[in-house]
Amino acid sequence: VLDFAWAEDPISLFWIVLTDGTMACMTYNRPMNIVGWHKHDTQGKIKSIAVGNKNGESRLIALVDRGSGGLKLEVSASTGAPVDSRVTVVLDTPGVTVTGLDSLDGFDCQVVADGAVHPNRTPVGGEITLQLAATVVEVGLGYSKQISTLPFDKGSQKGSGRSHTKRYKDIYLKLVDSAIPFINGQIPPIRHPVTPMGEREPNTAVLVKVFNLGWTDDAIVDIVQDGPLNLKIAGIYGEVSQDSI
Repeated sequence: VLDFAWAEDPISLFWIVLTDGTMACMTYNRPMNIVGWHKHDTQGKIKSIAVGNKNGESRLIALVDRGSGGLKLEVSASTGAPVDSRVTVVLDTPGVTVTGLDSLDGFDCQVVADGAVHPNRTPVGGEITLQLAATVVEVGLGYSKQISTLPFDKGSQKGSGRSHTKRYKDIYLKLVDSAIPFINGQIPPIRHPVTPMGEREPNTAVLVKVFNLGWTDDAIVDIVQDGPLNLKIAGIYGEVSQDSI
């Protein structure tokens, strides 16, 4: 452990910087019996952290070594595209040339233009060119947001069900203001007739579903969002079958 910091609002989080430049974090809510660890990495190495407060919300502040980009002081944000080292550029009029990205020179960056995912761009001289004109452009280093459940043990007449193969007939995912992610490698339909062509499907709070996922030993549910889009999950539900050997 190199450094640590405690964030209280709106969720209690205990952040730890590790010697390999990654972070571990513990979500802590004793009244709800939640003590859960998760890991975080980035392009480069995290050197040191602190926590500040803005508008009643805890903000993680990190000193990050981005290699050729040098040391950068970066602050977490609860809004905007979920990318690292993000730079937001607001143009006076819609345009395709975006400047002011010097801190991201040479990095393969994810781009969100007026709320829609744009193909990756690599800033050169602090500048990128978009395919279509936009007004609000967010550029940063992409990362994969992933949740994996623990192995499922339904039990059996002999005790543990670990030796039995299992199959999720259906998996339901309750999303909160999120884009639809991959669920065990499948992605539910993400376009609806009411969404105009050329516009991104808006974030949703619906219950999404995938089905017929095949037999496995552990019945683990993997949820992945690798684009620069929100992923907030309120619940994971499912119907699981188990062989009768």
